[in-house]
Amino acid sequence: MRLTTPALGLVVATAALGLTACGGPETPYTDTDLAVAALASAMAPQLPADQAHCTAKSLVDAQGVDALTRAGALTKDHVAKLTDPFDKATATALADATIACWDWRKNTESWASRYPTAEPKAWDKYVACASKLDDKLHAALEASYDKAGTAKPAAALAKAQDACKKVLGTPVG
Repeated sequence: MRLTTPALGLVVATAALGLTACGGPETPYTDTDLAVAALASAMAPQLPADQAHCTAKSLVDAQGVDALTRAGALTKDHVAKLTDPFDKATATALADATIACWDWRKNTESWASRYPTAEPKAWDKYVACASKLDDKLHAALEASYDKAGTAKPAAALAKAQDACKKVLGTPVG
């Protein structure tokens, strides 16, 4: 699950630079604010907005802007770069931050329409089952970000998640 799209970070950074370049007041944004905005923007296509922001904030709080820049997750201009693999520590930090903010129920919204006949109780059962997969999700995320990662954890997560989805019935489409 690679996360891309630094648009929000660029908008915030551009606005901040524009204020200072025109002799306006100093920017009210700190390096931390810009880093969180850039990372959240990059994560937004794969996560609900509140989870993307939470994950970005958790990551910046845990690693710091300088460490994320050294690792290549951010450029010096506060552009998020989450498409290339990272060292083990950064990959683990990304997985930790994602898990800290993950909401299994909220994450069903993007694919729930494939199960139009699933009753609310079935969704509750799915969420209860999937909530036990945090370790598998963490391993899959970490492997996807790690230079030395393999596809095995993602396959294990997919298999376990498919087992949880059985209570939802047969998907359409």
